[in-house]
Amino acid sequence: MIERVLLLRRTPLSLLLVLTGAVGALLACAQVSGESGPELAPPASARGAARAVQIIVKFRDPRLDPSRAQFLGEMGRDIGARLVYVRPMSGGAHVLRLEALPDGAELDRIVGRLARRPDVEYAEPDRRMRPMRGDTK
Repeated sequence: MIERVLLLRRTPLSLLLVLTGAVGALLACAQVSGESGPELAPPASARGAARAVQIIVKFRDPRLDPSRAQFLGEMGRDIGARLVYVRPMSGGAHVLRLEALPDGAELDRIVGRLARRPDVEYAEPDRRMRPMRGDTK
């Protein structure tokens, strides 16, 4: 017992804090994975944000400024959906967000209309990419 007390006196406080945090993280992971405790669902605000539909669009003319409200309005009228500029991407593409949440078939129609515009090189839904599982020999 005396040896433990001496060991604790020599153990830096930061190491004890790290170990306490690691145990807490392991317990939280066990609860989220369903091993013990209730399943946790993301808050409603996070679920709504995850449903936002974004489209990646690359224009033929790199000097074009798709963030202009007038240009977005014109494009929106052409495709039948209101667009919001999100951000530029590398390679000259831009991310646009649909103001309304379309179903899958309507999203395909909107992306198709965008892709057929003469000033658009390509348009595709912005989908979350996940690494493939398995061997990568």
